[in-house]
Amino acid sequence: MKPALALATALAVLSLAAITAPAEPSHGLSIYGPAGLKLGPEDPFPYVNPAAPKGGQLVMHSGNFTTLNGFALKGLGAPLLDLIFETPTAQSYA
Repeated sequence: MKPALALATALAVLSLAAITAPAEPSHGLSIYGPAGLKLGPEDPFPYVNPAAPKGGQLVMHSGNFTTLNGFALKGLGAPLLDLIFETPTAQSYA
């Protein structure tokens, strides 16, 4: 085996081992590591009122539509369907 090929194989094995290493569970993600997280797992965002009143009802008339699937290629989709989707993560603007 040529030395260059052996070195490349060894580097590939080491990089795969580093990628598949188990990660510690965390409540947040930061490009600076755990030290970059400003808020704890139970801390609300500073600009949010945790005691805000909850409940209520939102009624909107949006006209005619033929599908509730916002990604359908046929039919007329209901507008403002993107308001019901939430991402699994949220960015802090603080």
